[in-house]
Amino acid sequence: MRSYLDSSIVLSKILNQAPQLSHADWNGITAPFASELIRIETRRIIERMKIENHDSEEYFTKTLATLDQMLSGITLVPLQPRILARAAQPFGLIIGTLDALHLSTALALRDQDSTARWTFFTHDQQLKRAASAVGFAAVG
Repeated sequence: MRSYLDSSIVLSKILNQAPQLSHADWNGITAPFASELIRIETRRIIERMKIENHDSEEYFTKTLATLDQMLSGITLVPLQPRILARAAQPFGLIIGTLDALHLSTALALRDQDSTARWTFFTHDQQLKRAASAVGFAAVG
């Protein structure tokens, strides 16, 4: 099984926040993929939380190190012109800009490896509906 992860999955894991994937779902993820956008999104959210929650510098540094460790096990896909072009096209349902970039990245990966079974992991319900609508098994 090929897996695409969005930022909500990574953040819920490293921040130990609900909702969480089941152990069976986590164990089923091997060699995951994500858009390079995930590095920016997650870091922005972690810094925002530091400022809003008045987290210590030590906690902030530790959280970023945990993030970097997790991201090192994910193949990050560059935002290529064809991904950007697809994200600008209609999806036939409501989907935000960053979600369109994630979904377009997953679609490009699936196009490259169409014989594999792809699962899209997200805790975002709107993105989950969009991923399902374009034929992904959506979990989260």
